[in-house]
Amino acid sequence: MGLYNCLSFSESSLICTCFELPPCGDFTIGEIYGFVNTSDYIEIIDNHKEIILLSENDFNMYFNNIGEVVTSVYHPIMYDKTVYHIYLVLAQNTCSLDEIKAYANICNLNYVQAKYELKYKRNLIAEGNASYIKEILHKLSHFKVYYEIEPLYPYE
Repeated sequence: MGLYNCLSFSESSLICTCFELPPCGDFTIGEIYGFVNTSDYIEIIDNHKEIILLSENDFNMYFNNIGEVVTSVYHPIMYDKTVYHIYLVLAQNTCSLDEIKAYANICNLNYVQAKYELKYKRNLIAEGNASYIKEILHKLSHFKVYYEIEPLYPYE
């Protein structure tokens, strides 16, 4: 909770853990927090999303394990709960070698099994959330095949 709270106020920050409760702010021992070191103070956001200003000495009395720079990224794909379906669409009436390879790769089949499974003009190859579909699309990008996604996939 602390890391998420802190990263929402800054695009990037350092991270630390609270090992002793400071006299101001609401913190949890062992929780991860982000902070920004300004010229005058160290700014850290507590559990209530309030910015707490601490001197460097005070900060070192209550927080440790300073980590690397973390960049907060908000992308709608992380919160998309839609179940998407990817279909491999055959270019001809029979499957091509690229279509067999793609289907075999995505579905973890050998080529003989993949050729046997590709009976229809439109064949389901994967279904899942937006992040999973993105992984499948990355794999498909290595093959020259046609595919369709339902419902419409809004990410690149």
